[in-house]
Amino acid sequence: MYLLYARRGFQAFLRTCEWLAKACERRTSTLCKVCSRRSAEGGPYGRSLEAKAWLELAKQKQYRVLGELSLELQGRPLTPDLSVYLRKPADFRHDTIRVTQPPLVVVEICSPTQGYQDVLDKVDAYLNSGVKTCWGVNPPQHAVTIYSADGSQKTYVEGQAVDPATGLTANLEAVFS
Repeated sequence: MYLLYARRGFQAFLRTCEWLAKACERRTSTLCKVCSRRSAEGGPYGRSLEAKAWLELAKQKQYRVLGELSLELQGRPLTPDLSVYLRKPADFRHDTIRVTQPPLVVVEICSPTQGYQDVLDKVDAYLNSGVKTCWGVNPPQHAVTIYSADGSQKTYVEGQAVDPATGLTANLEAVFS
C-alpha cells in the first residue's frame, strides 16, 4: 500500500482505503475475497480493519499514516500494519526501501494466526527502538491497547482511544464497525 501511496498520492490512497473497507463490508462469506483473511466471527476482517484504522488516524492532519512500511530499527527488519510520523513534505525523488527512523506510533492488528506473545514481542521491539507508543488492536474483543515506552499501557473498548504521547485519537466505533 505504501507504493500505491507514493505513486498516486494522498487522495488516490484514501479512495483505495475507502473502497477496500466498503468491499470487505459487503462480503458475506467467511473468506473475504478482497483481503483473503478469515474472521473469527465469520465475517470480513484484516485489511478492512486496517483501512478503517488508517482512515481514523489520517484525520489528524499533522501526522502522516503509512500502511505496511518496511522499517529497519536497530538492525532488525520490521513491518507494522500502520506507522505514524509527523507530517512533512513527501520527497518522492529520494524514497527509501527500508526506513530507519522510528515512527512515533505503530499499530499492530492481531490476526487469528498470530499468537499474543508474538504481538507483545513486536511491541517490545518497537518500543526499545525509539517508537513512542504501540497500539495493539484485538479485533475479536473490539479493543485497542496502547503501550507506552515508559511501560504503561491502557486498553480501550469503547469511545475514543487517545494516545498519551502524541494526542492521536481513534473512534473505536468507526474502527470496529
